[in-house]
Amino acid sequence: MTAGIRLVVVRHGATELTNRVFNGSGAHAADPPLADAGRAQAQWARGRVATIGPPTAHLASPARRARQTAELMGYQSIAAGEPALAEVDFGRWEGRSPAQARADDPEYFARWWRDPELPAPGGSSLAASAVAARALVDALLMAGETADVLLVGHASTVRLLTALALHLPLAQSSRVQVPPATVAEVRFWPDGGSCLESLDWPRM
Repeated sequence: MTAGIRLVVVRHGATELTNRVFNGSGAHAADPPLADAGRAQAQWARGRVATIGPPTAHLASPARRARQTAELMGYQSIAAGEPALAEVDFGRWEGRSPAQARADDPEYFARWWRDPELPAPGGSSLAASAVAARALVDALLMAGETADVLLVGHASTVRLLTALALHLPLAQSSRVQVPPATVAEVRFWPDGGSCLESLDWPRM
C-alpha cells in the first residue's frame, strides 16, 4: 500500500453551454466540444500543472470536454473515460438554465439546492457522485503504482474532492469556487488524513 496519493484535479475548459444551462451526464445530455476560450483555458491548466509537478498517471471523465482538456494538457491516451469522474445526471433539467428549472418547480428546486441526497428529476444526486469519488480515492490509495494522478472532470469533481480533502459536509461543497480549468491539488493518506495543497484557475 502506498504511503499516500496526490491528486491533481482539473475542471474541463469552457464549452458553449458552460455557465448557461445544466450539462451533465444523462442519456439526453449534450456532449459539446471545448469552445475557443475553453481550449485556451486548457493550455493554462497545462502550464499550471507543470509548475506544481506533472502527475505520472491520468484519468478523465467520459465527457468529450474533459477528454479534450486532458489531451490539450498533453495526456493523449484517454480512451473511454472514468465513470467515477462523470458529471451529475441532471435528468429533465438537462439543457435548461437554472432559472428555467426553478420556474418549473420552485419548491423542488429549492430542496434540491439544499439537499445533496436529493436527485435532479429523473437524474442522479450529488451524494451519489460523492460515493463514486470516495470509491475512486480508496482504489487509488490501494494502488501503489498510481500515487500521483491527474483527474480531469467537472465542477462537481473538483468540489467533491476538495470537500473530501477538507472534511467539509457535502452540503457545503458548493461554497468552493470552481471556474473552468480550475486546478486543485489534494492529498490523501491511508490513515484518513488529507489536505488541500493548492486551488487556482485562469484569470482570462
